[in-house]
Amino acid sequence: MIKRFALPCLSLLILAACVTATPAPGPTATAGEAPTVTPLPTLEPTIAAAPTVTPAPPTAVPTDPPAGATIDTATLTILQIVAGDVRFTSLTMALAETGLDATLNAPGSFTLFAPTNDAFATLPEGMLDALLSDPSAYANLLLYHIVGSAEPTSQFATLTELPTLLGPSLQAGGADGFSVNEVPITQADIRASNGVLHVVDTVLFPPEAADE
Repeated sequence: MIKRFALPCLSLLILAACVTATPAPGPTATAGEAPTVTPLPTLEPTIAAAPTVTPAPPTAVPTDPPAGATIDTATLTILQIVAGDVRFTSLTMALAETGLDATLNAPGSFTLFAPTNDAFATLPEGMLDALLSDPSAYANLLLYHIVGSAEPTSQFATLTELPTLLGPSLQAGGADGFSVNEVPITQADIRASNGVLHVVDTVLFPPEAADE
């Protein structure tokens, strides 16, 4: 009796276990419909910013012209040309001592026969000190180097006498190279806004001073 009852019960238990273990059916796709696909997120490309470049500072322009460069002196006065040339430091000081620097810096038309430092260095011993102690005599000596008009060497062939601001004339020559009072002109025709310069390597003396 017991055996007959246990067998049907065992069968019911096995059947219940199978029903419990059977997985629930998944969702059934409708025929003809494409499965829904979730799109991937769009990735924006990341571009690194270009590094900031600080421009290099501009190269400073030298104020002094390079060696061999030609300087346009036509916009400078005679005094500015002389004062800016190391060959004429003695002359520049002499013009300042006598007040003639203002004359050669003013508008006008002048010719300066400009003695170099070497010219002043060849003066007889003690003469420069004597001139410095007598500004009037020093001024007269310098006035003998200045003509009251602009006279380039192109005029020397026809204009042989050049009246100076002192009074006596200088003797210009051009037959065997340009000269003044037979002193060679080492550099001629330096143009200025108020005249022209000619460089000489000797200090010029007025006739009365030369006779003493």
